[in-house]
Amino acid sequence: MKSKQLKELKEKSINELEELLKTHQAELIKVKTELATKKLKNTCSPRKKRKDIAQIKTLIREKQLKIR
Repeated sequence: MKSKQLKELKEKSINELEELLKTHQAELIKVKTELATKKLKNTCSPRKKRKDIAQIKTLIREKQLKIR
């Protein structure tokens, strides 16, 4: 995730981040399916999606604990 996108995510509320997390998880399932059926051309995209999901989960947890 680029720093500009990360700054935008930090400004969002927990509810918005949770919705974004759900969409990213759905996209990851779709990408994994495409990878399994050999329709996916960019094989790095599942890894990128997992990293994005981890970043969103981290931001949600930080907001819950009010670290930042």
